[in-house]
Amino acid sequence: MIHLLWSVFFLFLVTALVVSYIIVGSFLFIAIKRVIIFFKKKQWVIQDYYHHTTNYLKEKTLKRQQKYKQQAKFVLFVILSFNLFLYVTYKVEWMGDNNANLNAKQYWVAGQVVYSYRDLYTKLIGHPDDNIIRPFTWLQEWIYQQGSQYLPKDDGEIGVWADIWFIHPYSQRLLYTKGVSGHRVSPLMMALVERSWFSLQKMATGKYADKQIMEHYYYRNFPSRAFYYLANKGFLTGRSQGSAKKYRQNDKLLNRDRQLIAWLDELQDKWQVSPKTLTFIQQHPKVEALLQLTQQMLAGDLMFGSVFKRKFSCDTPEVEQYLNYRLAFIGDEHTKSAFQRMQSQEQAKRLYGIAVKTYISRMSSYILARFCNIKTAGEDVIDDAHFTYKPSRRTPKERLEESIKSIFREEINILEEMYHDN
Repeated sequence: MIHLLWSVFFLFLVTALVVSYIIVGSFLFIAIKRVIIFFKKKQWVIQDYYHHTTNYLKEKTLKRQQKYKQQAKFVLFVILSFNLFLYVTYKVEWMGDNNANLNAKQYWVAGQVVYSYRDLYTKLIGHPDDNIIRPFTWLQEWIYQQGSQYLPKDDGEIGVWADIWFIHPYSQRLLYTKGVSGHRVSPLMMALVERSWFSLQKMATGKYADKQIMEHYYYRNFPSRAFYYLANKGFLTGRSQGSAKKYRQNDKLLNRDRQLIAWLDELQDKWQVSPKTLTFIQQHPKVEALLQLTQQMLAGDLMFGSVFKRKFSCDTPEVEQYLNYRLAFIGDEHTKSAFQRMQSQEQAKRLYGIAVKTYISRMSSYILARFCNIKTAGEDVIDDAHFTYKPSRRTPKERLEESIKSIFREEINILEEMYHDN
């Protein structure tokens, strides 16, 4: 009975929220329309019309009011029906005989209805932090706080809730929170990245009473969320631009990188015992490509971290990991790698560019070739993409090396001192 009352209350609450937006929008539309009429200088016609046809206008006004009432009832019926349809659909999907944590699922189902509006707004109109959508976000937070109390503390489902409702609106378009500036602390962005880490940790280490939640969300979404954390972890140093050096000297954050690599390795093993997931990944190779790319980039950060600590060695686990992950992403002449199987060639080229063509990737290849005599996969891919100044007699390879030495001057100086290479 309590759950039934909660469901009815929630449906009316969401409906009221949507209707309030429509009412406000309607008032704004009417106000703008009247302003336009006024500036078109037709106001005198309306006033004269009122003076000479009062009875007619009263009758017309009553008919218009009745029409508006009918339209309002219809709109209310449509919104309530749509919310009810969403609610029933999610309830059938997530509260079946094979599901678990059913008391918490009442809130999950309700939260998915709210999330549907937020997700649609973010995809089609604006930013997750826009004021117009904020009431829905507040409602989502309330549902999350109430519903998560019914989940076991060690269940990974709580990480799924946090990920879907609060990380995905940003990660699907690689968005920052509003007001981010590269050279100053962004508390909101730092909080978002910390919440991202919380969801990753819960998903990776938690038990799952509900296997459907595990396979549908954790197994499929974890690589893309790990990539989003990787792309924005520099904010945890208090800034965005120029954060790499501070990050690579922070033991706590580097230990997170090691842990995230381990979770990604474990996830690949978990995929192998889930036929549904293997089928999904075959159909969506971008999931595997993102996992491999994230592993490579994390291992690269650990490798550079060892440079700053003056512990770099050509036979360290970080170097071996980096080489293996990069080769797994690039592939070899015998096997097509995941990024090569992607349907969107544009997205595949973008991921390949991150793995091979960015300065950080080229720097990894440079130091391994110079100080370890190790060739990395994709090392020979050199073009003029990074060079926009006037052509010179130097080759693209020579110009690339000069740029690398300029950008990573401190790292190279440390390695030259360690290897007595001048």
